[in-house]
Amino acid sequence: MKSTSKHQKQKNRLIKCLLFTALSLITAAALIIFYFYTYRDFTEQDYTLVYISTLVYSIPIFFIGVYVYISLKEYYKKIDNDYLQTQETAAKRQEQLLIHAREQMQQRMNAALSQLNELEHLLRSGQEKEACQLCSRLSSYYQKTRYRHYCRNDIVDVILHTKKEECDLLHIAFTCHILLPEQMNLPAPVLISLFVNLLNNGIEGCSSSGQESLFLKLSVNYKGDYLLLHMENAKNPASVFSHSSTKTDTFSHGLGLLILEEIAGQRDGSCHWQDRQTFFVSDIMLRYR
Repeated sequence: MKSTSKHQKQKNRLIKCLLFTALSLITAAALIIFYFYTYRDFTEQDYTLVYISTLVYSIPIFFIGVYVYISLKEYYKKIDNDYLQTQETAAKRQEQLLIHAREQMQQRMNAALSQLNELEHLLRSGQEKEACQLCSRLSSYYQKTRYRHYCRNDIVDVILHTKKEECDLLHIAFTCHILLPEQMNLPAPVLISLFVNLLNNGIEGCSSSGQESLFLKLSVNYKGDYLLLHMENAKNPASVFSHSSTKTDTFSHGLGLLILEEIAGQRDGSCHWQDRQTFFVSDIMLRYR
């Protein structure tokens, strides 16, 4: 596995070329200034030679600069296209989840109506004992299936429930233990980006793992002024993680890790990624106040 993504390597090469061009132009300008101030008794022929040498030296540098500019422009255009494609994929996935949720809701409504009709029939026929037993079963069932909050933060809670539905659709065993501080100085966009990118990375890792037993475990805690996130998810044993992605040339996954690193870095934190062969471990620490 490459240590950086294909896009990141291309960007590094272009930046090096740009720095080389800038340094070359500065060197050329410094040499011209040096010659003019050092050798004041230049003849007209000497000046012509200096001009020609400067021109010959500057032309290739100019073309290198143009090449770097065009390449950087194409690079950022490619990033925009890939980002839009990633957003489109995420939107399609959310649409599938919505359809699945509607189907589940319809099934539950049909089951509830059927059970209520059965209860009405039992009461009308005087089978009170059987009706009480059915009521007990209904009460127990709805206690298990009712909406349960993962945490008190509404934003994080909605994200976790959405990703839980996605995991159920992909047959991924999802478990989480969330302990958040009562007050956090983290804006909503930061919380959304943090949890969505982290969980998306875990789900993508599970989906491409090729394993029969898929799992995603998330735990969130805090200590002092820092929020601590720990996640484990199944991964493909054949894919060896180095830095930016566990999947070859997968832009969206690498971009997700870079976003997480940027969020943590902006809040005096850090990210630590571990490849445990059959599963992947993500640890994120960032200041929340």
